[in-house]
Amino acid sequence: MNEADRTRVETFITRWTGSSGNERANYQLFFAEMCDALGVDRPFDKGRIPNDPYCFDKDVKIFHPSGKVTPGFIDFHKVEHFLIEAKQGGTTSKKGTAKRGTNTYLREMEKAFVQAIAYTRNLSNKPPFLLTCDIGDHFELWMGFSGDYGGYGARREIGLAELRKPDVFDLFVDIFRAC
Repeated sequence: MNEADRTRVETFITRWTGSSGNERANYQLFFAEMCDALGVDRPFDKGRIPNDPYCFDKDVKIFHPSGKVTPGFIDFHKVEHFLIEAKQGGTTSKKGTAKRGTNTYLREMEKAFVQAIAYTRNLSNKPPFLLTCDIGDHFELWMGFSGDYGGYGARREIGLAELRKPDVFDLFVDIFRAC
């Protein structure tokens, strides 16, 4: 992590810390700016490359035991790298935003994990990294190089401000670049 990296990360953390708006309105901008902060490429515009290997709102067909197939959309996906399901908590409860630290909030974050796991079951290649993210607050990370991520309790929680730490910064750069 060099001085330019530190400056980019600090700008990103300052801008997003405590954000409590709306997930749907914010997640693509948040992750695009996170890519900039990490010094990695932003995802491609959807439809540019066949099968969209690195994009927002990755299409996935959800196959149900009943035989029914429904559409799903992975918030942020890079094939053979990661799958991220975004949520956004807040300082108050309002429609679509749970108050951070409450039981409702904790249930919503666990539901994000369950949603992400459901997506992995319907991908031809499970990514080694599974993340959920409360935009403006923290990430929850599971590593599943064998395709098994463990349960919700197996996560590593990483606060947004921890991106300042060289080892955490390097971890995220590796998640986005290497495999």
